[in-house]
Amino acid sequence: MVKYLLLAAVVLGIVFWLSGAAARAARNRDGGRSPAVPPQERMVACAHCGVNLPESESVEKSGLFFCNDEHRLAGPR
Repeated sequence: MVKYLLLAAVVLGIVFWLSGAAARAARNRDGGRSPAVPPQERMVACAHCGVNLPESESVEKSGLFFCNDEHRLAGPR
């Protein structure tokens, strides 16, 4: 009986070892790199109302950022 338990433990150990080797091989296929993370965009505050928004969505005038044209025309507070 002990002989069979020992044999089962060895077989299970080999199965776990092989599954771990397969997982390591899969990770190494992509060089171990994590998925690419897009770069973070700079956030700016509207000089008129203070709302934070991405720089690409803002309107710039004289180095100041505004959330829309109406606030750009009104100027900073």
